[in-house]
Amino acid sequence: MRENLDHLIVAHISDKKKDYLPWNMKSNYIRDAYEAKIIGLGDKAHYSTVEVSDGKSSKEELWELAEFEKATFIVVGNHGRKGPKGDETVLGTQIQYLSLNSKFPIMIIKDRKPREQKPDGCLRYGICYDGSTKSKKALSVCLGIMRPEDKMTIITVKEPLVKSDGLEGYVREEASRFGVSKLEFVLLDLP
Repeated sequence: MRENLDHLIVAHISDKKKDYLPWNMKSNYIRDAYEAKIIGLGDKAHYSTVEVSDGKSSKEELWELAEFEKATFIVVGNHGRKGPKGDETVLGTQIQYLSLNSKFPIMIIKDRKPREQKPDGCLRYGICYDGSTKSKKALSVCLGIMRPEDKMTIITVKEPLVKSDGLEGYVREEASRFGVSKLEFVLLDLP
């Protein structure tokens, strides 16, 4: 976290109707576990929980909480209470929805191994980039949390409305401002 700039909000959206969940997925356990993890950050972090209201989905509750907390971006795991899918390229339905419809830049954590357990000591980031204002903000947020030794894959889908000329140059310039140089560019064709 950047000194005097960042504030961490750990949030959990719970649903009291799901009383069948195992103990480690219940709201009280999750709150206690995460409050213990963030206590060392003092007033730079806090825990927030929201109960799903009748007629609302957990996605809607997450958006409202993020807006209330004035979130810059949202970080989520790549699966929910049902666990990872058999095919690691498939996201859970809630996470897939968030990734496609987010009102905020969203980071999906796929691999939970800490940096110290990585063979090369670096983390890998992937970002979809089309040159839009939203993707520029997501790029900036992502670069801001990366270390110089980390790697980023920038994915752009080739489509008529996206002018791919100049995208790579802009990304390289932004990355150099943050001291990030390990970049890979992937241009995908529409079927």
